[in-house]
Amino acid sequence: MGRIALTCIKTGVGSLCAAIICAWPWPSFAQGSDADVLAAREAAQRGQWKIVEGYRLRLAGHVLEAYPWYWTLQGSVDRVDPRDVRAFLDRYPGTPLAEGLRREWLRALGASASWEVFRAEYPRVVGDDAEITCYSFQERLARSDPEVMAEARSLFASGRESGAACDNVFAALASSGRITETETWERIRAMLA
Repeated sequence: MGRIALTCIKTGVGSLCAAIICAWPWPSFAQGSDADVLAAREAAQRGQWKIVEGYRLRLAGHVLEAYPWYWTLQGSVDRVDPRDVRAFLDRYPGTPLAEGLRREWLRALGASASWEVFRAEYPRVVGDDAEITCYSFQERLARSDPEVMAEARSLFASGRESGAACDNVFAALASSGRITETETWERIRAMLA
């Protein structure tokens, strides 16, 4: 850029030089760099959340500014203030980071049986996730939803891998007589196939 400025001055095209200098995409020194994003990621991997928060503030306005915030929330998803997660989801709607955080948050809410917040957020999840679905079934069982057993039975019969979140739901199906031993073996065979 310095050579362009000298050339403009030597050739007497000062106004052209001024226009080029003003239009040039100068880096913002107040803004963080890509190296800061990598350092924030490393700090997050080590669980150094105060350092990650410092980088988050430094990276405000950077194209990758969402990542340190995401890492901070993800690292404490089981104890984070729901308003903080909601603020992130509202700021970055429809992004892979927001959807990933929403799924992690719903799993944490389900594991802690925080059903009120879970119930409000569950309809917003994009795609199918058997573990989150089973947490939804647990929430519905807790409030005696009459239709949940039929839906849970359908998931059981599908033979899809479902994770530990479904164990209580499937146990409720078995204790209510909604699934038989034969169906249990059919599920096991389907999962092994």
